[in-house]
Amino acid sequence: MSNTFRKRTASIQRRIASFDYVCSGNLRRRYTVCGTENCRCKARPPEPHGPYHYWSRLLAGKVVQRVLLPEHAAIVAKGIKNYRQVKALLRRWEEETVRAMETGKRTKR
Repeated sequence: MSNTFRKRTASIQRRIASFDYVCSGNLRRRYTVCGTENCRCKARPPEPHGPYHYWSRLLAGKVVQRVLLPEHAAIVAKGIKNYRQVKALLRRWEEETVRAMETGKRTKR
């Protein structure tokens, strides 16, 4: 393998290693209306309850959802952003591997 390949992939590896939180899924902020008749959420104008932070992700082939505290929602939001960046970096790493393999084939002929 060439030094160029090693340099490029080492750079990708360093960036991946720099992430702290990594998690997949989606984070939603929702407001709700309850069933109590005289509640503020039924007033005019309505003041719904919330925000509530919902984290949805795929776990063992099933979608699971969890309600988070606001401070945990901030961690999950950072983790989701990092997860997407890690996926992009892994795609680049794969492209570099394919490029190195194809370059190696051409030089061996």
